[in-house]
Amino acid sequence: MNGDEACSLLGYSEQELLVMNVDELVPAKYRFGHENKRQKYIKSPSNRNMLSSPRSVFAEHKDGSQIPVEIRLNTIKTRYGDRILVSLRDFTEHNELVKTLEFALEKNKSLNQEVSIDPLTELKNRRFFEEAAIREFAQSKRHNLELSIAMIDIDYFKKVNDSFGHAVGDYALKLVSSELKKYIRAGDTLARIGGEEFAILLPSTSLPAAEILLERIRVSINELQFTNNTPETITISIGLTNLYKSDDNYQELLKRADEALYKAKDEGRNKVITRFNNESDK
Repeated sequence: MNGDEACSLLGYSEQELLVMNVDELVPAKYRFGHENKRQKYIKSPSNRNMLSSPRSVFAEHKDGSQIPVEIRLNTIKTRYGDRILVSLRDFTEHNELVKTLEFALEKNKSLNQEVSIDPLTELKNRRFFEEAAIREFAQSKRHNLELSIAMIDIDYFKKVNDSFGHAVGDYALKLVSSELKKYIRAGDTLARIGGEEFAILLPSTSLPAAEILLERIRVSINELQFTNNTPETITISIGLTNLYKSDDNYQELLKRADEALYKAKDEGRNKVITRFNNESDK
């Protein structure tokens, strides 16, 4: 920073700056003991960026305001003894840019969460589920890992809405969603993909293990307790399938799981049906 820039930054004339002590540019709350720190620095000099520490560094303007600055110190030898050469850089624009970027990143994060969450149940939505299914399908095929997918539907849900009203229907959806969450591990994906339809993606989970888990879920939902003026019980039907070597894409798994779900409904509901691939090899 040259003389004109220093004058512009700090609000002093060049003549004023030439006769001032550097301590006078330090904000009052940091000024105490600053001279001793300078002397210690002269005795053990090293180039350093004052903003390398987490706390901000400020210079004090002539009008008393504080200016964020980057400061570099170097010791030089003169005929009058050791002196400290101070280099200042205005950090105002830099700080504003950082704040703007942080705000933009936080806003983008919030928007991403909004577009991937079902607002009623606070579960992931269909869009998120399909993206996760594509990713997990590719991962499982590449590394020859197990992958199970389940489709879940609340039985006779239309009757719940017709008999008790949509507010009770929403309450039932939230209650079922909350119960489903209890069985989801880190790495699994649970989503609401339609009105009363849910889907669960179970990476690294064999078909027998998935069947045990989903049977527990079915029983747990059947045992849920409701308040007055609501249905006494709610049941779910579940269709389940697993990844086979012959599967070319995740849609094939979803189709089989959906077929298994409809079979569960045709066979009386409130049950888990597993749909196998026509191929016997995995």
